[in-house]
Amino acid sequence: MLNHKIVSNKVFSGASLYVPGNFRKFKSLGQRTYDVCYIGSLSTLKNIHLLLVALRILKKAGYRYRAALAGEGGDLHRSLKDLIRILNIDDMVSYLGVVLYNQVPVLLNECKTLILPSKSEGVPNIILEATACGTVPIATPVGGIPDIIKEGVTGFILESVKPVSIAFKLASILSDMTRLELISSEAQKYVMENYSFKAVVRRWKDVFMRLLKA
Repeated sequence: MLNHKIVSNKVFSGASLYVPGNFRKFKSLGQRTYDVCYIGSLSTLKNIHLLLVALRILKKAGYRYRAALAGEGGDLHRSLKDLIRILNIDDMVSYLGVVLYNQVPVLLNECKTLILPSKSEGVPNIILEATACGTVPIATPVGGIPDIIKEGVTGFILESVKPVSIAFKLASILSDMTRLELISSEAQKYVMENYSFKAVVRRWKDVFMRLLKA
């Protein structure tokens, strides 16, 4: 099993994040193990409990999928396994626990989509890292997320975190793998053009040049 610890490894250039080079796509979506995954703090602030209910709704509706959750901390950390069991989705949902940061690219390359149904965010590094790996992001339109995710182009926006709405969105997204592969490529291209180290350096160079000319 992958060992993962969600640790802070954000790198700033001024106020800009960049994605380390080891985050890259080395598996097509069709080769990946999990249909949907979540990586991060296990808390109600992240609406993990609503996601699990949505996955139960999908199961009851007859959808077959594989989902994975990884991370630690948060008010749901201790009860997560019990909640998965109580909802009777333990045959489809795996809790991977903590995973070392250098193994996150490996995990992301086993996931077709990354879901982040949070109540609030800034600019989540995990979304940038996921898209760099070709994993399609699905998230609420909070913080800087709408700057990265353009609906149906570089990912998908959750307009509601009601479990029924999340379930419907996931069912729709996962029903068209051809479209998902195209979005995976477009999202990866967008992140590499805008959040690679070279892109961040170039952006700041332009800023400094404008300041010198002012």
